[in-house]
Amino acid sequence: MTITDQYLGMVTGDVDELSAVEAFAAGPMEMRAAAADVSVAFAERLVTIVAVPYETPSPLYVRGEWITETVDRGAFRGVEHRARKVRVNRGHDEERTVGVARKLDPYDERGLMATLRISQGPTGDETLGLCADGALDASVGFAPAINGGEIWTENRTHRRIMRAFLGHIALVPNPVYDTANVLDVRAVAAPPAGPLPESDTPRLSEVLARLRALGYSPRP
Repeated sequence: MTITDQYLGMVTGDVDELSAVEAFAAGPMEMRAAAADVSVAFAERLVTIVAVPYETPSPLYVRGEWITETVDRGAFRGVEHRARKVRVNRGHDEERTVGVARKLDPYDERGLMATLRISQGPTGDETLGLCADGALDASVGFAPAINGGEIWTENRTHRRIMRAFLGHIALVPNPVYDTANVLDVRAVAAPPAGPLPESDTPRLSEVLARLRALGYSPRP
């Protein structure tokens, strides 16, 4: 039974199928940087990036050891339906939001394509200029799904991301292929332990609690 099958019975019209899958991500957000492939349209304030390349083994430093990681082509399927819920930050700083995703295409052969709308203001203007100059790279915060979200080799030197929740997109100055440029950083606290409050719909409340812990609010 997949995670989708397992939790579809919990939801109502308030939470769609994709949201139910994403609510049960395995843990805190992880951050990944991708090679800069950036297109900037100044008049529309749009930046187009390959946010996550697919089928590209990348070095990753985890708990004192180097491994490689590959993102499956289907890892972010369905995310296009909640594109405007995905914020764009400078660095991975949630206090420095500079825009929002206008369009997400998880089906492009190159990877997860993202068109970002950068807001007006000093930081937004600076961000557009730096993107145009090739000084910023794409990075994402994501969390693998609990059930089947990641597959490890037997010796645990390589993992494949099969299904993941996209938390945010960041624009970062970190050079992509210089030494340890791809890091495993835990940035979002795990959901608090303990029982949930009493509810007339306890399973739905559990799904919503996990969504809020991951920084996602269901559609009104």
